[in-house]
Amino acid sequence: MPREMVESMVLAGNPDRCAAQLARALGPRITSVTVRPHLVKGQTTAEVLEAFATRVFPKALELRSAAKA
Repeated sequence: MPREMVESMVLAGNPDRCAAQLARALGPRITSVTVRPHLVKGQTTAEVLEAFATRVFPKALELRSAAKA
């Protein structure tokens, strides 16, 4: 499977990288996002979801808004 296809469906990396990936994917036709966390050793599901909700998603929206301006 080509890397571009994988990256269009999966977010991976630190919160800033994930936010940048998500910002590129967000568009007017996107009405929802499904989060299926994959944990690394020592992480909890709650930690991953909290990071997504407080660091990734807000940053992605900020990047998307800046790109439109």
